[in-house]
Amino acid sequence: MWENLLRMQVNGMNRTQLRDDMVSLFSEAEFQAICRRLGAPVERLGGKTQADKTASLIGWLERNGRLPDLVVEVVRERPHLRPKYTDYLPPSPDATDVDLSWLDRVAGGEGPAIEEPPTMRWDSDVHKLNE
Repeated sequence: MWENLLRMQVNGMNRTQLRDDMVSLFSEAEFQAICRRLGAPVERLGGKTQADKTASLIGWLERNGRLPDLVVEVVRERPHLRPKYTDYLPPSPDATDVDLSWLDRVAGGEGPAIEEPPTMRWDSDVHKLNE
C-alpha cells in the first residue's frame, strides 16, 4: 500500500536537487558503493562526470521503479538529509498502522483466542533410542 503512495510522492521529487546533493556530498567511491548496493550497472551509466553519472543513475532507477530505494540509501548514508527527503521515504516500521484491535477483543473475552484447541501428542514423532 505505501509503495504506491511513495511512488506517487517520488513523482513530485526534485531530481535535480537529489543529483546536486549526491554530487556535493558523496565521493566517487561512495557513489559506486551505492550503485552496487542498488544493483545498478555502474560501468554502463552514461556520462563522464559524477553529475552526469548520478543523473544517469537517477534515470535508470526511475525507469525501473526503484527511485525510492536511492532516496533510502542517500538518507541512510547522510542522515542530515532526512528532513529534506522525509516525504519520499517509506514509513518507519513503528509508524505503520497495524490493526491489532483483535487482540483487545480476545483479551476482553469477546472471541476465542484460537479457533480450535491445540492437540498435543508428545510421543508422535519421538523415536525410541533404546531399540
